[in-house]
Amino acid sequence: MIIIVAALGIRSGLLVGIAIPTSFLMGFMILNGLNYSLNEMIMFAMLLAVGILVDGAIIVVEYADTRLPQGNPPKIAFAEAEHRMFWPVVSATLTMISAFLPMLMWPGVSGRFMSYFPISLIFGLFSSMVVALVFLPVLGGTIASLFDRLFGPIERDHELERAIEASETGDWREIGGITGWYAHQAERLSRYPGRVIVGALVIVVGVITSFVVFNKGTEFFVDTDPEFASVLISARGNLSAFEKRNIVQDVYKRVATVDGIKYIYASAGGQSNNLNSQGGTPVDNIGHLSIELKNYTERRPGLDILNTIQQRTSNIPGVHV
Repeated sequence: MIIIVAALGIRSGLLVGIAIPTSFLMGFMILNGLNYSLNEMIMFAMLLAVGILVDGAIIVVEYADTRLPQGNPPKIAFAEAEHRMFWPVVSATLTMISAFLPMLMWPGVSGRFMSYFPISLIFGLFSSMVVALVFLPVLGGTIASLFDRLFGPIERDHELERAIEASETGDWREIGGITGWYAHQAERLSRYPGRVIVGALVIVVGVITSFVVFNKGTEFFVDTDPEFASVLISARGNLSAFEKRNIVQDVYKRVATVDGIKYIYASAGGQSNNLNSQGGTPVDNIGHLSIELKNYTERRPGLDILNTIQQRTSNIPGVHV
């Protein structure tokens, strides 16, 4: 809303801003009618659609704003905007929708999971098109008429009229401001189409080459720095409870000298676990240490600490840690 109001003004910004919740509500109504429940993928699609669904509304409102300073009544200006901008809005919306349609053909479980994303986005874009072409012109004409009664009609902008006339006749020298600067730059670049094409190709090749050379790959599941650790102690033989305790104490003393450890809880006697084949507690377990590391800002990386623990406990005769 801050960006829209800064670019279009209060009245036009409010009209375009209305398109955001209206399109969302219409999209949610369609999804609810199809028995879709809200989930993370739908909300992510709606989040992405926020910056897209205002495009049609901006086109309609901006065209109507160019007609109001020329003396056209608000309702006529918005009706003309709806008529003249119908196909641009429809074609732009269908182009964006067609970009997400292939995602509906994604096979397998991942395809069914990801299908919520394009479906929600398509419904959101379709709703924004309906809002821009049906609701917004009617609402815009009403609000503009209300503004005229409260603050007076918009004065004719002769500079804007000259700029519109210049854009239609092709005389760029009559256009001022940022639009005029852009028009002059576009006119200058159009004199050298070959150079522009070569420059664009160089930029594209440079971007692709940089990506290939400096690409770091893709990591779906990031290895986070550990904050806790479990040290399992195993030994074979007919050991008494005191012998198990002494072995666990020996391991504890070695581990306690490692920097970066906050707490150590030692337990002797072993644990029973039926998930040995799945990486559970070993059958010859005689004790374990539960370790909590210090805050990551107060220690070295957790993996280095774990490697140090393994080194200091690797030479105990008859004991596997």
